[in-house]
Amino acid sequence: MPYLVNSRELTRSASQWALLSLLGQARCPPEPKAASVDVTRWPSFTVALQEPPDVIQTWQEVGASTVRVHRAALQLLERLYSFRRRAEVLGFLEKYPFLAPLLLEAYDRIRTYFPDSLIFLEVVADPEANGDYQLVASVAVDLDPDEALENLEQFDEDWWLDALDRAQGMLCIDVEFQ
Repeated sequence: MPYLVNSRELTRSASQWALLSLLGQARCPPEPKAASVDVTRWPSFTVALQEPPDVIQTWQEVGASTVRVHRAALQLLERLYSFRRRAEVLGFLEKYPFLAPLLLEAYDRIRTYFPDSLIFLEVVADPEANGDYQLVASVAVDLDPDEALENLEQFDEDWWLDALDRAQGMLCIDVEFQ
């Protein structure tokens, strides 16, 4: 069954819709209007929706509640980002599943300021907390350092500082010079 959105809902990015659709949170209008668009034709949807929505990976940690993450959401993240030490990144996303929708949203925002850059995800030791780890999204830039830092500052002001609380201290976004 194709997912349909009306023009008001088209303001969401394709990656956000992919995750929301997979998690069953996207609402289809009861009666499609003439302005509706079949989002299953969007490239990110065709990849994400190939897997049945009932295929879910479940992780448990001693003393914690069960958390469910759709395998398709992880596959979509792997198509958008380059994982450094893949097993570590997947393990971190398993432990902190609230980062998946934030990363999907961040991808579109980062592309606004760094359209041709690769974005790497890597788990690193948090320099501010001894023994804690953080997921770092490194935007690989081939720009003049002043221009790259100016773009990063604008990205921070326009979106990241408002979204930072949702990361719960587990995600850092920075530039990496090539």
